[in-house]
Amino acid sequence: MTAASMTAAVVPKIPTAALTPTTTEGSSARVRSSYGSKMLAEIGSVHNSCVDALLTDFYQITMAYAYWKTDKHEQWAVFDAYFRKCPFKGEYCVAAGQNEVVRFLNTFGFSASQIEYLKEQMPTAEPAFFDYLAGLDTSKLIVFGMREGEIVFPNEPLLRIEGPLILCQLLETTLLNLLNFPCLITTNAARYRQVATASNYNEGPKKDPILIEMGTRRAQGPDGAFTASRYAYLGGFDSTSNVKAGHAFGIPIKGIIIIIIILRFFATSTLRRTFRKSFLGFARFPEIFLEGLNNIAVLTSNMRLNRKPRHLSILLLKQSKYLKNNIF
Repeated sequence: MTAASMTAAVVPKIPTAALTPTTTEGSSARVRSSYGSKMLAEIGSVHNSCVDALLTDFYQITMAYAYWKTDKHEQWAVFDAYFRKCPFKGEYCVAAGQNEVVRFLNTFGFSASQIEYLKEQMPTAEPAFFDYLAGLDTSKLIVFGMREGEIVFPNEPLLRIEGPLILCQLLETTLLNLLNFPCLITTNAARYRQVATASNYNEGPKKDPILIEMGTRRAQGPDGAFTASRYAYLGGFDSTSNVKAGHAFGIPIKGIIIIIIILRFFATSTLRRTFRKSFLGFARFPEIFLEGLNNIAVLTSNMRLNRKPRHLSILLLKQSKYLKNNIF
C-alpha cells in the first residue's frame, strides 16, 4: 500500500459545521454487538500515552515557526489525507483509525514540560512563539472523515481537516500515523474474511469460518500488538488471543492448545495413563479446547519421542475423538 499522505491548500475561510465523530452506524464494516460497547463508547483520550503533541516530525515544528514568524499561521488551510494505491495489489481499502484521531484531537495541546523541551531544541526561536504554542488547541478545527469500516478507494480522502495553517501542519504527522497502520491491518483482515467466507460457500451455505487473531508475540512491540488486535477485529476477525485488547475494546478472547502443554505433561511410557487426566483440566474451556484438538494431531505427527512417534500420533488422534464424542 502506498502510505497515506496529506495535501494542503490555503483557502478563504468558509463557515461550516463539523461532522459527528466517527461511528459505525450504517457502515459497511462487519460490526458485532460487542463492538459498540467499548471500542466506540465515549470519545475520550487516546489509548496510547505516547500519542501527544510531540509525536510529530521536528520539521513540522520548524515550519510552524516559519508560518508564525511571517504572520501566515492564522491563514485558513485544508489538509486531505489519502493514498495512491490499494494495499496487497487489491481493489479497495477499509478506512480505520478515525476513532483514535478524534480522541487525539480532543486532547491535543503542549504541556509546560514539552514547551521547555522545545525551547532547548530551538534556542534561537523567539520566546513569544512558545507562548503561542502553549495556548494552542483544536477549538478552531473542523474535521471531516470516512467512518471506520467504510470502503475507500485511491485518491479518495480518508480524512479532511480545516483550520489555521499552523495547527493543520502540526497535526499532519500524527494523523497519518494514526491512519496508516490501522487501514492496512483492517484491510488485510477484511480480505481474510472475504476469502474464508467465499471458499466456505463453494459447496453450499455453511456456518462462517471462525477467524482468530493471534499475532501478539510476533508483533512490532506492545502497541503494534494492541493496535493489530483491535483493527483485525474491525476488519472481520471473530476474536483475539490478546487479553489486553480484549479488556480495552470488548473483543472476545480465544486461544488454542499449543505444543508445550503436550511436552509438559506427556512421556511415551505414561501417555495412555495421563492423557485424559491432564487434558480434562484444560477441557474446562470447551470452545478453546475443541479448537485445539485437531492441532494436537498435526503438531505431534512429526514429534520424535523415544522410538515410536507414529504410535504417539495415532494415540492422540484416538483420544481426541474420544473427548469430542464423550465429553462435549
